[in-house]
Amino acid sequence: MCVSRHSQNWSQPSARLSIFPFAESTPPVLPTPKRMRAGGLRSGLCTCMDTTPPPLRPELVGRGIRDQRLLAAMDQVDRRAFVDANVAQRAYRDESLPIGEGQRLGTPFLTAQMVALAQIHPGHRVLEIGTGSGYSAAVIATMGAEVFSIESNPTLVALAQQRLVPWPNVHVHCGDGRLVWPDGGLFHSILIGGATQYLSQTWLDQLMIGGRLIAAVGDQTAQELVVLERTRRGFSRRGTGPVYLTTLTP
Repeated sequence: MCVSRHSQNWSQPSARLSIFPFAESTPPVLPTPKRMRAGGLRSGLCTCMDTTPPPLRPELVGRGIRDQRLLAAMDQVDRRAFVDANVAQRAYRDESLPIGEGQRLGTPFLTAQMVALAQIHPGHRVLEIGTGSGYSAAVIATMGAEVFSIESNPTLVALAQQRLVPWPNVHVHCGDGRLVWPDGGLFHSILIGGATQYLSQTWLDQLMIGGRLIAAVGDQTAQELVVLERTRRGFSRRGTGPVYLTTLTP
């Protein structure tokens, strides 16, 4: 059962809620926190944070990431703080890492790619489905956006909330990611943190005109990273290439 430090008054999906195959188709800017350090976090999290991590920027730029605010945020948010101590030494390799509960933290490049495709700006409202370790939320919040993140696993929620204390502009809820966010507002961007074969109409209903939804669509054998943009006429879709994420658990 989910227990969150935030309100549990979840709104129900709209009457138009449906699940379908993906085939066609300003709040104030908060100050950027200091580099996240894991010292003081409970046992099991990385506590070896006294050395400066290797920069991610050169590899990310070499692979086509150009958003300077995103690159600066990924330089600032220490990825080692979002993984268990026994894999912290691998945090700056371009590989996914286990975070417990059968879930994994995506590669640094995949994080950067998804955030870059979302075209996030300071003051934007960003909905994240699948908090995981909290790393992506920390990066997006460091860019000046307000992040609303939903995670169904109470163990991951508790760990993420602990790690995300330095970011007051991140709001983590424990619950079903297919439901409407409690305040009923719309979002500039929605990022789906796991692979899904179907997109909930509820997600699309929460995307504002001009907003973008980023998701890995497919199963565990084949996935494509897609961008869904809402226009006044409906939704446009484009694929950006193959990816691999663990299956989303709503």
